[in-house]
This record gives sequence, C-alpha cells and structure tokens, in this order.
Amino acid sequence: MRPFFRHLQVVPLLVSTALAAGCVEVVDRPSDIDTLRVLAVRTDSPFTPPGSRPRIEMLLYDGSPSAVEPDTARRRVQVLWIGTCVNPPGDLYFNCYPALRATLAALTDADLAAERIPAGTPEGALGFGTRFSAEMPADAISSRTAASGVVYPYGVLFVFYAACAGELRHVSDGGASGDLPIGCFRPGSDQALGQEDFEFGYYPVYAYDQLVNHVPVAGPLAFGAGSSATPCTDASACGAQETCGSKGMCIPVVAACSADDADDCPPYALEPAIDRASAEPAVSAHVPESQAKLETIWVSYYGTGGRFDKDARIVNDASAGWFDAYGGVWRAYRASGEVHLFAVVRDNRGGVTWLSQDVQIR
Repeated sequence: MRPFFRHLQVVPLLVSTALAAGCVEVVDRPSDIDTLRVLAVRTDSPFTPPGSRPRIEMLLYDGSPSAVEPDTARRRVQVLWIGTCVNPPGDLYFNCYPALRATLAALTDADLAAERIPAGTPEGALGFGTRFSAEMPADAISSRTAASGVVYPYGVLFVFYAACAGELRHVSDGGASGDLPIGCFRPGSDQALGQEDFEFGYYPVYAYDQLVNHVPVAGPLAFGAGSSATPCTDASACGAQETCGSKGMCIPVVAACSADDADDCPPYALEPAIDRASAEPAVSAHVPESQAKLETIWVSYYGTGGRFDKDARIVNDASAGWFDAYGGVWRAYRASGEVHLFAVVRDNRGGVTWLSQDVQIR
C-alpha cells in the first residue's frame, strides 16, 4: 500500500501556471478540504544554526465524510514524525528511505498504537502529534563534502511525517517496495486505508552558520462579512450577524447559497494582511546576496465548505514584484453549518505561516 506522498513547499512556477489556468473548471480543487489533509508544515526557523532544535508544527484537518463517528465524536488521527535524515546523497528525499526504515525498525506496533517513543531513541528522531522538536546535528555543515558553486556552506535535515486517520502499523513489504514499512489501517481490521485517509510527506530544514530566513509576517485575516472574534459561551455575547462558534469565539453568519453556479453566490473577501517586509532577499547556498532577488511569496486558500474562486494567489514575484490583489474570494456555495477557512502564506525558501477564519452558514 502506498501512502499519499506530498511535499508541501510547492514550486512557485507550478503555482504561477495554476493561476494562469484559473479559468479552467477543476473537479478536484486543492482548496476543497473533503478528505484528510495536511495543509501545511512550518518551523520557527527555516534556516537554523547547526546544533539547534527547530520547532515544527503541522496544520491538519480531517474533512472526510467519515471524520465524524456515529456518536458524533471525531475519529482519531495519528501523526508520526521521523527526523533522522541529514544530507542524503544529492539532497534527494528518496535517498532518505534507508535511514527512515532503520529508525522505524525500533518502533513496534504497540509503540505506534500507544504513540510511545522507545527508550534510548535519540532526541529529534521520532515524535507524535501535530508538533515536533527536530534536532539539527552540530556537524550538519562540517560533515558535508564541499561542492562547487556553493557560496554559503549548508546542511539539510529532511523531516518526514505520516498522518493516518486510523491505526499506523508495520507492513511486511515496505523494505522491498521502497516505501515506508508502515501503513494506515481501519481500526480493528486489516483493511488498508488509501490516500483519502493517509498522507506521507516531508519538510526540509536548512542549516547555515550565517544566513537567516524569517517566516512571512501575516495578520489579521479580514473577512468580508466582518468578524468581531469576541470570546463567547453563547450567541448572546455576539453581534447581530454573528453567532458563537465551536471554538468559543464569535464568528460571522452568512446566508446559504444553492445556486447552480458558484459565481451566482455572493462573494466574500478573505484577505491576510501580509507585511511587505516578508519578501526578503532570496539568498541561499548558491545565490550570493549581491545577486539575490526578493523571495517569491504566495498564499494558498482552503475551506471545509463553500468555494474559493482560486486556490492560490501570488503575493510577490521575484521579477514582477508585489501584487496587492492577493486576497481570496469565497462563496457559501452549496454548504451549510460551520465551515473553516484557511490562508497559508509561503515563501520559496521554506518560510510558512497560516491564519484561519470560521464562518456559520444558515
């Protein structure tokens, strides 16, 4: 069984191509959260010094129709982190597989079920949950063979994750197939779950002695119908066009729309306030400061209901510069109840941040 592999640091060229083709109707839209989705992974320091412990966090949402159990509880989602691959040959993620299999061999099925890290496991090697503290080795740079064309010596740590809306267990053919030797199974059965319930991916963290990359600065997230975000226990604390959301905050209420075409529904702007200073010179291992253009920055939009007009928008282009019209446009198209909207802001050097807005549709 193959997990759904994902590298969330999307190549900007592909984003630009997708935006150019925005007039094409796509059946399976990336912005629609209707399965288990790892929407983003971020760290507080995409460029970090050797010997540091970067903190990593995942934005995950289970939008599957199976996410709510018959007793109204949400099904369990397991998240496993593996952080033992440093400087693989060619900086290619698939060259990490031998190290991953060796690390995972220390975990039993009982450890996976209990989300227990075996005694003696090195710091930063394994973790469970949506937050993980990685370990950048002190020799991440010095142990690397010098290569031609490298202006700033570096090291790279590939942090892998597996997200499973079921039970993680070992599989017997993982080593032979080249995949991870673990799979995702329906609880209490041998039924393997597919890509709608199982994601596997990686996030690279770079080690530099001098270079720093700050994460994009964004906030607050403005919603077209307005939102006071006042803490509440019931709707009496909220405004006329608001209600008390499931997270104990006042959220806007908008009218349901059952039009045949999403464009016939009222539009609502969703716009993160992104600081222009977020576009830093894109200095990296092969690009000296004297030649560096500003980073490419883009924002991806996601929703558990309704419809965004575009999945992503460019914020800053290395050649064309800053775009003011990067806000999303959302419509309550064929949706009801409470929906969750997300804006994920990324730069092309691994910087990620995100914002969210809940909306009630009636």
